Formats: sequence, structure tokens, C-alpha cells
Amino acid sequence: MYVSELYIVNYKSIKKEKIKFNPGKNVLVGKNNAGKSNIIKALELLLGERYPTTVQFEERDFYCSQIEDVKESSRYFFIAVKLEGEDYNVDEIKKLKGLYIVNLGNKQNPILYLYNNKVELNDEVNLFNYLLSSNISDIGKDYKRSITNDEEILKFFKQCEEFYIFLYVDREDHENENEFKKVYSLIVKNKDDGNYYRIAISNELKSALITCAVLPAFRDPQNQFRINSWTWYGKLIRNIWESGNKEIKSDIQTKLSELKEKTEEIFKEAVVDLKNNLEKAIYNTEISFQMLQNTNDDLYKGINIFVNDGIDSPLYDKGSGIQSAIAISLFSYYCNRFHRGSSLLVVEEPEIYLHPQAKRALSQRLDDFVNNNKRDEIKNQVIITTHSPEFVRNTPLENIIVVRKENNIETKISRLNAERDIREIQKISNILWSNNAEILFADKVILVEGGEFYLLPLIADKMLGEKRSLEKRNISIAKVGGKSYFKSYMQLLSDLNIECFVIADFDILENGIEDFKEFISKDLEEEISKIKGILNSIREREKNEIDYSKIKKACSDKNSLDAKKFYEIIERVCQMGEYDQELQLIWEYIKSRHQKKINGEILDKYEVEEKTIYDFIDRLKNYNIFVMKRGELEDYITDYGEKKASELDLKFRKELKIIKFAEMVEEGKEELSNLFNYKEYEEILKFILNFENKQGEVKISERSSLESEDDLLYELEEEILDEIFEEGLFEVNN
Repeated sequence: MYVSELYIVNYKSIKKEKIKFNPGKNVLVGKNNAGKSNIIKALELLLGERYPTTVQFEERDFYCSQIEDVKESSRYFFIAVKLEGEDYNVDEIKKLKGLYIVNLGNKQNPILYLYNNKVELNDEVNLFNYLLSSNISDIGKDYKRSITNDEEILKFFKQCEEFYIFLYVDREDHENENEFKKVYSLIVKNKDDGNYYRIAISNELKSALITCAVLPAFRDPQNQFRINSWTWYGKLIRNIWESGNKEIKSDIQTKLSELKEKTEEIFKEAVVDLKNNLEKAIYNTEISFQMLQNTNDDLYKGINIFVNDGIDSPLYDKGSGIQSAIAISLFSYYCNRFHRGSSLLVVEEPEIYLHPQAKRALSQRLDDFVNNNKRDEIKNQVIITTHSPEFVRNTPLENIIVVRKENNIETKISRLNAERDIREIQKISNILWSNNAEILFADKVILVEGGEFYLLPLIADKMLGEKRSLEKRNISIAKVGGKSYFKSYMQLLSDLNIECFVIADFDILENGIEDFKEFISKDLEEEISKIKGILNSIREREKNEIDYSKIKKACSDKNSLDAKKFYEIIERVCQMGEYDQELQLIWEYIKSRHQKKINGEILDKYEVEEKTIYDFIDRLKNYNIFVMKRGELEDYITDYGEKKASELDLKFRKELKIIKFAEMVEEGKEELSNLFNYKEYEEILKFILNFENKQGEVKISERSSLESEDDLLYELEEEILDEIFEEGLFEVNN
């Protein structure tokens, strides 16, 4: 079975969210402290190896709201998963010793009730509340029944069509965490009578429904690979051991007996001394030193994993990358050999400590796990959190989930609208396969056509007086690769609630402005045809204005088809010594392709039209769309900049010229203002950054991500320490 839905109410940073998951690989993306780990912890509570009612919860596990300066923690939290599929483990179901079942009726879905309502625990006036929220052992016999026959148990499960596992924790006594009310159960719906039933859930029952492995960001192989009867790793080692050759195991037992005798000889003197000392305080006590446990049933528990990567040592001595790869491989092996249904693998930040090639290899390993099942109709499921685009690029769009935190308090979920036009979906897929996948992790994204990608960071750094100023504010710049891609990027970012800003060349008003219709107001949309009409009129009047420098460049390019055709005709004219009509046709064609673009310089000649067009451009700013009034980036290069480009033999190489200029500014060899008239770009960045410049001091009105960096680091350190103490990795001496 697989997790199709996760319900969370009042857990950690999540006030209320319903998260849909699909079979295959699901990817949670978002910046640090957004709440991704809290989603993973919710899954681990429900499906992990620890029984959740034994967990000691604290106040920080409950969502804390803040009104002005007053913080208030919720009284309860609720989490649940919906499981879909029919591939539960029939053999394990038959092994169950019995079931306690409570009939909840068919009036309402209990999970949706818990998700949408505040439950008053043990409210006997409300029978539904009582049956849903009381410990099953406390519910009266009139409301529950038991099934002990294995065939009857299997028959009951075959009648079920919905499966939910839920945990409800309520702080009945705020002063004493031991008084927290914890309810952990399975809810199923019967296909025959339409009733919902609540069932006491054991580790055996949970394992029969779904096998799950969780690899947290804080790797601890010694804890993750504990060998006992209920962990997947313990079952793997035990099954391998039990299926081993009996003669070999017998030989091992004989050798171990010999090893035990030799060990006792070495430690004989120490044992005698210890026994004499202990007899004074403890009677009838035997002491022995053993290299391995001495019972045949427990021999497999002494197995440890060693890895030789040049140095042969235990897995827990290796890096996180190797640990992750081996854990994934072992879990995959276990699922294929000893588990008959689909399985869930949950991995936090699989990219930790991996170089780019290793990230791609591990991403492929996760894809292999998804599809590596002996039964074709079943796919394993993977849920990962990541900060790396490598784990996003080959993921179906509908399986990408963006996690964000609003007002630095509440975690919110967003995802792509999969009902968009298939052609736009394909364009968006191409975006995620490109180097622009990092936009999924940004708070704001600036979309540009080309060279602005290199220029804007320099302008921002100069304005704010610091290096990497946009990155520090979690703002990304994406080079879209052509104005036809603006729409796809805007759709993607709109669906994911990531604020975006478009910076386009002036010629988008002639070709491409229609793509913005769904992002602007109706009245502005209606003006588009008027603006295009004005521009067509100006173009007609300016049709004889030819950019001869571009013609020269085109005709000198040996790879240009236009140039080759032109040369062929000229050569023929020269040889024949007479005029060729085809020469005129090719010349008219070349001229038409290099007619000067309409830009600010040309527009200045048409005062009335200019005012109308500039007014339209100014109104587009209200929708985060900025059209450059002077034309394209090249029109903002100063005379000095053009001279410099000629010296560098870059006059006709648009993007390379901008890259070189940016490099020179970065190295302090040139001043930005000497190369560019960037005032208009500066005004756009002021709008995006939402700041004022008063008395020469830059004041940011929005809080940058760095303001809370100390708080964030403190929070992360505290979380790591809590995990260390919780898992008992070391003891604290008073």
C-alpha cells in the first residue's frame, strides 16, 4: 500500500494542511526552516519503528499561534495518513492474534471529522467522540467486539476499501506532560455496510499494511540499523540468517563455542576478581566476557555492516553519502526479497555531503527503488525533502510539493496545477530540467530574457552595499531563454505561490505581450491591441530605417545561410557581368530582417504615441511586469562601454559582452556606471526589494532572511541537540 494523503492539524509549525502524495517519487522542496522536517516527523510518528504512544511530547510539538506579541500553543494535535492499494501482506494479517474493533457508524468519515473539528475527549454525551477518542481498552463491551480467528480477520480486511492510521494527542494537563492523552488507531471503511471501524493498531498490523523506512537528516546508522524483531533491518538480517545453510550455521555454533572457551581463558583472572568483589554486595551472580551472544537464536543480532572504501571499517564510521546509499540499497533488497507489497522510503536531504555526480547517481538509485518491484502493477513509493535541484529534475510535476513558511510562523503547502494545457506542462518540465530548478527554493524570482542575469546582481550589490545581496534575501534570477517562456515560468511560480517579476525587452509589446493576459486586469488586457496598432503604425513609418551594422555582421558570418545565398548571387552577377533580379530579392529580404527595432530612441520622435505606450508600461508594473522603455539591454550600454566592447572584439557578441563587463566590474577593473546607464534597472530593483533610500541610507522595509539567521541557527542547534538527547547518543553527567 502507499500513502495517498497526509492530514496534519496543530503539529509543530503546521496549523492545518492536507498533503496529497502519489505513487512513485514525491519531492518536498523549500528553504531551511520552512517545515519540511516537520512533515517527515509526522510521517515517522505514524509509520516509523517507534510506537507513537510511547513518545514523550513537549509543548513545542504543538502549533503555536501568535497574535501581536502574544503566543499561544494549541491544546491538541492530530495527524493521519490515508493508505491506498490492496497489496497488504496477507500472511502477516493471518498471523495477527486478534483484533479489537469499534463500530463508528456511517454518518461521517472519522478522519475528516478529526481534521475539521476540535474534539472534546471523553465526552460521553457525544457517543461518536467517545468511541473515536477514548482508549479502546476503556471502551465498554457494548461498543466493541473482538475477532481472534485468522480467517475471520482476513475476511474482515478484504471487506475494507479505505485505510487510515491516525494519532491524536491532547494536553489534558498542561503542567504534566505525562498526562497527555494519546490515541493511535487504524480506521477502515467496510465496503458492504458502509460503516467506519476503529481498530487497535499494533506494530505487526502496521507492518502488514505498509513497510516504511525513514532516513532522517541527522544520520545515525547505529540507531537506524538496530537489530530487533520489529524493525525492517532486524527482519532482513533475521530472514537472511534463517534461510542460510543449516550445516554452515551448525559449524558457526561449534566455532563460537571454541571462541567462548578461549575468551574465558583470557578473562579468567578478571572474572575471579570481579566475582570476589561483587559477592560482598550481590549474591548468586555470574560474570562473563563474550565476543558474541551465546544463544543460537540471537546470533544474527551480532551482525554488523563493514564497508571497505580503501579502509575497512563499520558503516557508522563512513560519511553520510555512503550511509544513505547503503541504507537505500538494503531497504530495497529487503522489500524485494521479504516483503510482498509496495513499500515506502522516506529520506531527508539525500544530497548531504555528496558531490554533484554522486547526487545524480543517488537520485537514479531512488528511481530504481520506485520501479524495482517484482510485480509490475505495484510501484514502491519515495518521499524526500531536498535543497538540491538534482532530485527535482526527473520528478513528475504533480509530485513536486513546495513547502513555505508564512510570516515566519505557519507552514503552507503548494503545488503545480496539473490541469494546465499539456504544451505548457511540457514547457514547465523543461524548466525543471534546466539549471533554473533552483527557483523552487526562492522567496522571489526575477525572470529575464538574457544578459540581465549577469547585470542585475551587480546593480543590487551596489545599491545595498554588500556582495551577494539578492542571494542573502533568497531572490533568484532565472534566464528564461526567450520571451515565449515567460508565461510558463509565471504559471509555475503562480501555482507555487512564489512571487515573480518579469523584466522584458521593449519588443515584447510587438510579439509576446498576449502571453501576459491571464496575469493582468481585463481593462489592461483590452489595451493590448491598441498598443500593437500604434507600434505597427510606427514601424510602417520607420520601415526604411535599417540597422546596417547587423547586416554587415550577418553577411560576414560564414555560417549564415543568408550570407551564403548573397555571395552566390554576387558571384554569378560578377561572372555574367549583368544585373540579376534575384539579387534585388535577396537584398530586400536581408534588409527586412534587419530593420531597426523600435526602441526609446525611435519612440522619442512620436510624442503622443510615446506617452500612450509609456503609460501602458507603467500600469504593467502593478502586475510585476517591467518592460524596458529604451529597448533591450544593449541600448543601455554607454558609449564608453561600446568602445570597450570593440577593443575586446565583442561588439557583435551580445551576451558574451555583458558577461565580460560583469567580470570586469566584479574584479574592480571597471565602474558599473561607466559601462551601463542602469538607472531604469535600479528603479525596478527598488520595487522588487521594496525599499526606500532616505538621506543616503538604504532602508529595507521588508525583513531580509538574514535578520532571523541567528534565531534560525539557534533553532537548528537546539533541534539537533534534542535529537541527540532523545536518542541517547551520549549521557549528561550532573
